[in-house]
Amino acid sequence: MRCPRSLCYHFHYHCDITSKKKELDRARDKTRINIGAAFERWKALRDLKGFKIDAELATFLLDSSLFKCSLEACCL
Repeated sequence: MRCPRSLCYHFHYHCDITSKKKELDRARDKTRINIGAAFERWKALRDLKGFKIDAELATFLLDSSLFKCSLEACCL
């Protein structure tokens, strides 16, 4: 016995959405880092600086002179 056409459509539509979501999750996981207990401090600094997304704060910190100085001292 075949399933009604509408059931098949909804099943396949749901499967397509689920697989697309998994694909997006895998792509996002490739750029994710775990900062552990520092997460609360990270959020507070992000809010204090007025950044909307984490990537803005990360770029700001990487471009800061303090980071550049410590990186140069480390690599010399």
